[in-house]
Amino acid sequence: MKHRFDHSKLFSEKPLCGGKRCYKTKKDAEAVKLEQEILNPELSLTIYHCAQCGTYHLTRNKSADDFLE
Repeated sequence: MKHRFDHSKLFSEKPLCGGKRCYKTKKDAEAVKLEQEILNPELSLTIYHCAQCGTYHLTRNKSADDFLE
């Protein structure tokens, strides 16, 4: 059986921004990004800091630079 990291501890208490998962730190978002891209090699995620809620999100959108501060 595979060992998986419990990502629920990385999310902020109340997800904001249209139901996207919120990560308190960039390091938390990077950990989830890495795992997801290993599980699905065709997936390419970008991390961005959300000015609306102050947390980090992952997106498949290649133009995530539009979201960056």
